[in-house]
Amino acid sequence: AVDAKLLDMLKANGQISASQYTELQAELAKDQKEKQIAQ
Repeated sequence: AVDAKLLDMLKANGQISASQYTELQAELAKDQKEKQIAQ
């Protein structure tokens, strides 16, 4: 799974674009919401 720290690292390294970063962050937030609901 992707986490926020990994996302920041990839963005800092220039391995993902700003738009990819935003997209992945949104996905991450959605995943976290679903996990909270599941608990």
